[in-house]
Amino acid sequence: MKNVRLFKLTASMALAATMGACTNSSSPEDDFFEFTSSSKGDSSSSSVDVSACKTVKESLATPTKFNVANDSDTSWTFSWEYTRNSDRPETGFRIEYLDLDATNTDWKSEGTTNAEVTLYKLHGKSKVGKYYRVVAIDDCGKSDGSNRLQINENGSTSVSTATDADLGVPTNFAITDTLGENLWLVSWTYSGDKDSYVLQRFIESKNAWEKFLTIDDRTALETVIDTAAAGKYIRVAAVYEGKVSTYSDKIKMPDAVVKSTSTGTTSTASKSSCKPAAPTALAVTRIAPSVWQLGWTYKESSNCAETGFIVQSLDIDADDNPTWKDVAKTAEDVINYKLKGDKFREKFYRVAALNGDKKSDWTDQIKVSSHISYESAYNFTKPEISARVYSAPDGYEMQLTVTTDTPNKNVLNSGDTKAVDFAFQLAYGTGDVKDTIIDAYQESSVVMKFKSVEALCNSYGRVKVIWTDNYGSSDETDWSVRKGTRTAYSSGLTDMEGLCPYVYKDESSSSSAE
Repeated sequence: MKNVRLFKLTASMALAATMGACTNSSSPEDDFFEFTSSSKGDSSSSSVDVSACKTVKESLATPTKFNVANDSDTSWTFSWEYTRNSDRPETGFRIEYLDLDATNTDWKSEGTTNAEVTLYKLHGKSKVGKYYRVVAIDDCGKSDGSNRLQINENGSTSVSTATDADLGVPTNFAITDTLGENLWLVSWTYSGDKDSYVLQRFIESKNAWEKFLTIDDRTALETVIDTAAAGKYIRVAAVYEGKVSTYSDKIKMPDAVVKSTSTGTTSTASKSSCKPAAPTALAVTRIAPSVWQLGWTYKESSNCAETGFIVQSLDIDADDNPTWKDVAKTAEDVINYKLKGDKFREKFYRVAALNGDKKSDWTDQIKVSSHISYESAYNFTKPEISARVYSAPDGYEMQLTVTTDTPNKNVLNSGDTKAVDFAFQLAYGTGDVKDTIIDAYQESSVVMKFKSVEALCNSYGRVKVIWTDNYGSSDETDWSVRKGTRTAYSSGLTDMEGLCPYVYKDESSSSSAE
């Protein structure tokens, strides 16, 4: 169902409304009223009785079990199930797609089928990377959307069980601080599910909203706005599994301050006649406790080559007047940069392409913080251990050994790594706890020694990994699962039944984990 918003009811617009004409105005004006018109595919019917549609009380049933089959790398077949609402049967179905990389992140029509046709063929390389759903349609509108699926960049598919249930609306969207000249901090509140946030700005010349900023940090409830949206209305929405929530109320950003240029100085930079294309898809991965790698995508303009890139940072907590500062410049075709040390943590970053004294537009900004996951190649996860008990000449011993490839060779051999240690925590039968640190490069096991079988048969141990980088920072994994002779942690313990038979006599009365 298309929502038609009339802001100033002129004579010509009143005539258009009478004829059932449909507009898609996205003006930010607050006062409007709505009516519904026919919508099937991407066209509108002028023969629909608008007043008749207003009397329709029943809803169209929602398609379910939306699925996809790969026919080839560039061809897919959609299928779904549908149980008609007998009081309002559908006249067809519409396949809709969402492209999160588009400037206007709205669901758009891919194509339609006739009534009771619950299959649709999709063709073409241009279809990858998008989300899809299906809705039932008739002359008065459409149903809620089905679950969604995505055609991945490699042609594979992934199906979500999430539906178009309301995600909620970001609220309290406001400018909360002025950070400096042409820099503002905006914040909002939101408690629903989200993978990211998207911000739009209103372009008056196009009379349309367009995306200008994506925030992949799902914990963020604030961001920095610069001249990209100065003087414009902006709004924010949450994104979750391909669905974009209702946008927040809009706010008006202050106008940009235009700096005067001095004619008394000359630039020492080399002159250039063209402005290079802007980098895109700025992303960050963590490769050591205090080392992050920025990476971006760049497609050179056909008539203007870049000579390198500039990286800038913004620390909004630094002082009362934070500004973007140069961090580094990279050479031509170098599309990544490594940030080494805690001084780079909890700051925003952006990148632009250079061509002599000319500079491209900036990428979306991205925040570097402690919660960013390690790159998959480094696999810094909690270890697993095994335990074995045996008799020794002077009593008994239990050996705890790390059994997983944690830390992996990439962590151990990284040029950013100073040390990797296993931290064992050993609990003895008396209740005493002992911590033991060993060099992970040299050893992966420890031995607990006991003089009595009673002490042996009520003990356990666990381990974690501590990673220290060359820049003074450390990180550690979670503790492993406990293993040992204490009943609660004895699963699979080699030789324990022979040495600690009484543990097995009455497990219901055995001591358990604290």
